[in-house]
Amino acid sequence: MSRRATAPFAALAVAVLTMGLLSCAHEQKLVSIAVQPTDIVFGAPDTTLSFQEAAFGTYIHPPEHKDITTLAVWKSNAPDIVTVTAGGLVAPGGLACGTAIVSAEVFTDNDPNGNVVVGNVNVTVDDINNPSCPQPQ
Repeated sequence: MSRRATAPFAALAVAVLTMGLLSCAHEQKLVSIAVQPTDIVFGAPDTTLSFQEAAFGTYIHPPEHKDITTLAVWKSNAPDIVTVTAGGLVAPGGLACGTAIVSAEVFTDNDPNGNVVVGNVNVTVDDINNPSCPQPQ
């Protein structure tokens, strides 16, 4: 092949390689969230008690593990049992005892309609004066 004939192929190869490198490193992708600690037990439904949760995200492209506590949307599946602030501060709801799940959620690609990555913590609120509540082990 002549030098003139291989030039377009070389330019195409460089363009494809460059596009591949840019797309891979364009933006990190969140693949999992670990909430720590994974279990909390409160001894009473006392709203003055609290515990600070932390959320750590695992990313790829490039791989990284970092604190995303303030980036996550924190939710409780049972606010009467457990409440959680925007910063991950968990407290008994004061109205009931039992178990609840607190989650840290992050929408991927900054798209609230897109995929969401979730990490959970199990929370138990006990009341030794109420026999229908979970009792500490």
